[in-house]
Amino acid sequence: MDSELESLGCSLSHVIGTIQEEIKNHKLPELSNFAPAPHLLDMFTFDCPPCVFEACKLALGSLRPYERVVEQSTTIYETACLDLVVKTGIIDRLYSTSSSGISILQLQDEFDIDSRKLLPVLHYLAAQGWMHEVEEDLFLLTWLSLELIKGKCGRNWTMTPGKPKITASLSSLLLHPD
Repeated sequence: MDSELESLGCSLSHVIGTIQEEIKNHKLPELSNFAPAPHLLDMFTFDCPPCVFEACKLALGSLRPYERVVEQSTTIYETACLDLVVKTGIIDRLYSTSSSGISILQLQDEFDIDSRKLLPVLHYLAAQGWMHEVEEDLFLLTWLSLELIKGKCGRNWTMTPGKPKITASLSSLLLHPD
């Protein structure tokens, strides 16, 4: 077991070192989950060196198989939650708010969505890194969610119709006798 942990530690150290080196080489700002704007490494216009892609692939490959299965099988919940906050406009409302955040009760009033139903969605998205709960029931966007605001490519991707339907119908389509 120690050798597996040591291997994982070496892999993660390599990933972190590679990313730190590229940040230094390109004189980029430090990474922050609470940055008010996307980091240059996240911009599609940034010519990201292949070593950074390889380092990220290595980090993702470090997940244990069970963790990978759980992560993959719960993406349907993440997709549904993101779909809700994008299509209702909640994501844009959070983007337009001050740096102190917006309360669940304000969102309830503005969007006519029961806070008891909306709160688990926002908690789930916060657990996945899309939002930050600065105080109990008070939410802000993270740098990750900035890709979902109007005008961003990520928002266009999430608005592509039919993705949940494809997910739900693939098995029945392939397993149907006709």
